[in-house]
Amino acid sequence: MSLPEEAEKFLRDLRLGLLSLPGDERDEIVAEVRSHLADRHAAGKAALLDGFEDATTYASRFVAETALRGALARGTSLELLRALLTGARTGVLMLLTVVPLVAVQLIGAALVLVGALKPFLPARVGLFVDSANALVALGAWGGDLTGLRELLGVWSMPLFLIAGALLFWASNRLLRVVARLRLARTGRPR
Repeated sequence: MSLPEEAEKFLRDLRLGLLSLPGDERDEIVAEVRSHLADRHAAGKAALLDGFEDATTYASRFVAETALRGALARGTSLELLRALLTGARTGVLMLLTVVPLVAVQLIGAALVLVGALKPFLPARVGLFVDSANALVALGAWGGDLTGLRELLGVWSMPLFLIAGALLFWASNRLLRVVARLRLARTGRPR
């Protein structure tokens, strides 16, 4: 059944917006929307596209959902971040959840790196305080060590490695929770 030109243009634009999806999934979505529009047309509804967003926005919801599902299946932090950023509609979600979680992951990775450096730079890695026991540095210290002492000794290595791994793991889990919530809220567009 041929649809009015406005609906056909919507379907063409929808297909273009779905180019990043696999062909069979793209065809299925376009066929489903075509069927819905054909039902409206057969029922004599004049404004077939009432209730639909513009084709690009509508397609982006499908793309975001697919990206979130794939990222959750793979579970890597980079995939989760990319999927959450792909589907971000406002900067608020990114600012309040994704950016802090990525910052925590970077801190975790830095702690693991610093812990791994302890055997190679034992005098430069640890918890450094001055003569008044005021904290000067935690991690790797590249400055002048005069007047500073390191408190943790060899314990800084397991402390940094474990704390860094836990921070990285926990922030990855929280990114997964954010992705699941986003997926549940987005749902399959109708």
